[in-house]
Amino acid sequence: MSSLLKNSLLISTYVISMLPVFFYGSCERLNLGLFFERDTRIDFFLLYYGISINYLIMAYCIHYPNNVHKSISRFILILCALDMVHLIIFAKQGLGILKIVFAITLLIVYEFYKKRYGKY
Repeated sequence: MSSLLKNSLLISTYVISMLPVFFYGSCERLNLGLFFERDTRIDFFLLYYGISINYLIMAYCIHYPNNVHKSISRFILILCALDMVHLIIFAKQGLGILKIVFAITLLIVYEFYKKRYGKY
């Protein structure tokens, strides 16, 4: 798999995990499975399937780490750490876009210091 596709898959994990936010509070319901009837709200449907898809993407990239750019993996690490802080402090309410901007800023600052001062 090409490096662009693999890095795009890694970035898409965060977009996939943000999908349930757009449907929060919706009363529409969807069936989770094909053969068993268990309906749930659309935001939880997207949450469950999003988590499963993200695990598949991460497992694939861990199993085949060639062509994964280090800055992409750092960005995901920064976002996961900010996600944990967001969960602990704000219970994941609000500030989602600000978290992404902060993660991009931290990555840019890290890359700048790494280029300027060598290995960091």
